[in-house]
Amino acid sequence: MRSPHAPLISFQTLLAMAQSLSFPFVVTYLVKAGGYEGNAAVFYMLAFFTAILILPLAPRLIQRPYTSMCAAMVLLSLFFTSLMVVPPAFFPLPALLIGAYVILFWMPYNVLVARAVRREVRGRGVSIYFLVFPAVSVISPLLGGYVAEVFGYRALFGAALSLTATNAVLIALLSSRLPHPSFPPPTTISPLSSPLGVAFLFNGFMDGMFWVAIPLLLFEMAGSEAGLGRLLALVSLAGALASVLAGHISDKRGNRVFFAFLSSLTASLFLVSLLPFWGDWPSIPLLAGAYFSLTILYPMMFSLTVDLYEENIAGGMMMRELSLNAGRVLGLLSLFLLISSGVIWMALPAAGLALSGASYFLRRCRN
Repeated sequence: MRSPHAPLISFQTLLAMAQSLSFPFVVTYLVKAGGYEGNAAVFYMLAFFTAILILPLAPRLIQRPYTSMCAAMVLLSLFFTSLMVVPPAFFPLPALLIGAYVILFWMPYNVLVARAVRREVRGRGVSIYFLVFPAVSVISPLLGGYVAEVFGYRALFGAALSLTATNAVLIALLSSRLPHPSFPPPTTISPLSSPLGVAFLFNGFMDGMFWVAIPLLLFEMAGSEAGLGRLLALVSLAGALASVLAGHISDKRGNRVFFAFLSSLTASLFLVSLLPFWGDWPSIPLLAGAYFSLTILYPMMFSLTVDLYEENIAGGMMMRELSLNAGRVLGLLSLFLLISSGVIWMALPAAGLALSGASYFLRRCRN
């Protein structure tokens, strides 16, 4: 295979199917098993802290990217297995597996994508990769909610396990036929040394709150796993409509900073507007608007990273991962404190305020 695009998108598609099928329901599983909403925040806080600890291994991982990605799929398969067999009280074990997977898969994968997409079509090309998750998320949560409600969580995690195991085999089989680019040793970049690094920190803070608070909010509204799946699919549809057009326009105008700033500011406004609507149906169109804006934001920030650190792409991606995961830990800690204080309804507006911080620093970036 001369071009890596089709295999890389195939790997991500199988992964997206497994994650969107199951990850929102990991939140409800932990809450129902422990009877406390804060369990999910602690679980993911531990996972992303583990990712930070493993990040120094990244320079070695990118030298053998497909081996690392295959190992990540094995770890994710073990994660789903552990959810099926380990009592919920021992949830730190699966959390450690998730943290390791985040770095072992996404660090080499993102470097491969950055190398594969040409600069003149970078916005559009990266947006196609980032479109995979929202597109798959229109269908998979529907199936996940149905399986969890009718057959139980073990069946749901077993289905996700089959997808990640298949992905591990696929990566192993295709790796010998794919190009293996060489990368110079990364130069360390401090997340606080550039406006983009600080923007990723605020973005990660929003992510941490967003990924746990959304399933909690929609599950409260829907009252069942199947209902949660339907609402997730509904709001994900908005995200699936946004990304490629913005990428194409940013390539033509060469102004990714503008689209990153505008989409982060818009998503921030949608999230802050949720303040009076927690648990009420007006929150659904506001969430859809946030998803739409975030689906534009993520590929724009990724493309900006490649633009700014093209000669040190591994160092740029390490900075991105460190900023995002540190922000996620802080966001999840804040979410835990809000849950413990009985004011979880403030979570998404607080995430929106954090995202406004990202928009401020994005405006200061150079294209």
